Order: sequence, then C-alpha cells, then structure tokens
Amino acid sequence: MFVFYEQLNQPFCIFAKKNKMHSLQLRVDDKIYDHFLWLLSKFDKEEIEIINDDPNFFSNKNYLQQELDEINEGKATFISQKDLENRLDQIV
Repeated sequence: MFVFYEQLNQPFCIFAKKNKMHSLQLRVDDKIYDHFLWLLSKFDKEEIEIINDDPNFFSNKNYLQQELDEINEGKATFISQKDLENRLDQIV
C-alpha cells in the first residue's frame, strides 16, 4: 500500500506500508497537479491513500502504534468517561 502526502505547492512523500519501506519526494507543478491527483485517485483505496502532509506524521504514527500494541497485549489501562470528567474537573 502506498500513502501520498498531499499539500499544494509542497513535496509529496510516498512510502510503502508493506515489509519494505520506501520514501520518495516529488514536486508537482501547478500545471499538472490536478491531473496528477486524478491519476492517483484511479488506484484502489487499499493501494493508495492521499493524506495531508504533517511534519509530525511519523512520530504520531509510532506513538499510536505503541498505544495500539499496549491495547492488543492487554497492558493498557482504561478509565471511564466519568473518571475522565472528574480528573479534568480537578485540573481545571
């Protein structure tokens, strides 16, 4: 699966989500930008996903993956909405 970071007049970052990770940056001229996005839209959503460019994407992805791993391994601690509201009331 490929993920494309989309930002007008900004480079695209492309990487594969399978076993082997690839990175590629492209600058797309405004003249072909719409055509390029049209071409990308022709791929199946399981093959290509267009997402906004976020400089924190990889750190966020790693953090969320660690959180998901904790949930899947039964190591995560959950609290109720009521407990959350009580904690927030104490902070505010």
